[in-house]
Amino acid sequence: MAEDRERTPHERETLIFPSSDEAKGWLERVGERLSREDRRSVRRRRELLGEELARQFERHGEGVGLIPRPWEHTQEEHVEVQKLVDLAFERDLPAALKVARGSDFYPRNVDLLHDVLTTEMYELLQEHKLNRQPISWGILLSVTILVLAMAGVALIWWQS
Repeated sequence: MAEDRERTPHERETLIFPSSDEAKGWLERVGERLSREDRRSVRRRRELLGEELARQFERHGEGVGLIPRPWEHTQEEHVEVQKLVDLAFERDLPAALKVARGSDFYPRNVDLLHDVLTTEMYELLQEHKLNRQPISWGILLSVTILVLAMAGVALIWWQS
């Protein structure tokens, strides 16, 4: 459902929050939760992100439900939800939810909005590298020692 619209630098910085500080705090919390789930599949990590976004919806008075087949929607729903996604990024989530509540498609549009935002936010998290497992110091140290040892062996062989 999501259009591949490039987000502006401001939208990338604030995400669906009114300020970049709120976005950074949320990103840190989500990043910590995802790092605790370092052995989970990509699907599970996306689900965790969806749960974190659902909490944001709840903070603003909207519960979200699972849509069994979100790809089955009308063209009107598609256009409206994409406008809601754009509004969430341009302003913030409360502004998008306010518009969603006045729609003929309410409350389904809120569930679709959550689904699309989960996808877009996951992609932005990948860009922020928050959902990638960091290399541990032990692995980094082991690789460094191995490379130095190989270099030493090569130097001894070359000198002989």
